Amino acid sequence: MALRDKIKNYRIARQMTHQDLANKLNVERSLMTKVENGTRKWTDSHDAHFASLDWEAMMIIAEERTGGLLFNVLQLIEGHDRHPSAIKELLMEDLDQAQDKLGKVKFASHLDVDAQKQEGEQSWFEVMDVVIRGIVMCGLIEERFQLNRLEIMKRYKYQMKQGL
Repeated sequence: MALRDKIKNYRIARQMTHQDLANKLNVERSLMTKVENGTRKWTDSHDAHFASLDWEAMMIIAEERTGGLLFNVLQLIEGHDRHPSAIKELLMEDLDQAQDKLGKVKFASHLDVDAQKQEGEQSWFEVMDVVIRGIVMCGLIEERFQLNRLEIMKRYKYQMKQGL
């Protein structure tokens, strides 16, 4: 599905008009119309504003800009309960699996390189599961507690710089 279709689906799912979304993004309504009908491309200069709307908008942009690396997690967990506590349980399971797998990885250079690579790849998969579900969980927390993504990211970056 093209980015323009995802933006359109996002807008429709929230019962927003082109003007409503344009106002939230601080762009002209005509841009939204043209993007959705394919006569104008969505540029990455608008990504940050769109991604700041909510966690699902952020996931749309992340999926698009990473070439699908951060695939649509909502489809990944389809069939599972989308309630935050259910996602939390999935995340906790992923964390346990990743910790177990990472504990078995051997980084010693004298071991079989192919075996190390295979262990490393499996560990990468486990960690990526945690990262992806963690992003969803952050979004659910933002939504549940009405956190402002831009403000909380500024505070997070500050804490990281302080070594907290």
